[in-house]
Amino acid sequence: MIALCIRSAAAIIFVMALAPCVRAEAAPQVEEFLSTLNASLVAVAHRSESGMVGGCARIMTSAVNIDAVARAAAADAWSRMSPGERTAYRAVVEQRAVRECVRQEHHSGAPLKLVGARQSKNGDWLLATRPSQGEAHNLIWRLRDDGQHLRAVDILFDGRSTVFTFRQETKNLLDSNGGNIGMMINAFNR
Repeated sequence: MIALCIRSAAAIIFVMALAPCVRAEAAPQVEEFLSTLNASLVAVAHRSESGMVGGCARIMTSAVNIDAVARAAAADAWSRMSPGERTAYRAVVEQRAVRECVRQEHHSGAPLKLVGARQSKNGDWLLATRPSQGEAHNLIWRLRDDGQHLRAVDILFDGRSTVFTFRQETKNLLDSNGGNIGMMINAFNR
């Protein structure tokens, strides 16, 4: 009982200490990212599958830094890839991201709502969102300034990192294909 009270008190202190770091309002560039993303989600809503594929591809182009995602997902393999292999790997990562976007069932046109945002020590922003209607999935966007605006370099869907998931799959495919990058790229695209 005493241990439970101590853990509860520690959790309350932790939340109170974190509270100043998480804001329900965000910096203008974060608000701009969310506004642009929501406009894109509305445009994708209630489309045919081919319309959703096109819309999700536009979301990936405008909201996600696919180059950064591919580089992070490839991890050590990136340095072993030829320029052509990097281009091919980037393309299959983008195709996979588009397929995941289409597969999600929250394209009702309802915008994502801001849960909170904070800037990390390295300058990246962590933007927590949740659909304003339907199932309450948490999406945390790791945003980085690309010199023009903020773009996502990772998306956590209910706590699962897209980059980590892609990195694990890349590693497993390399391991099962004797380290052959071309075979890994072909298998990743399936």
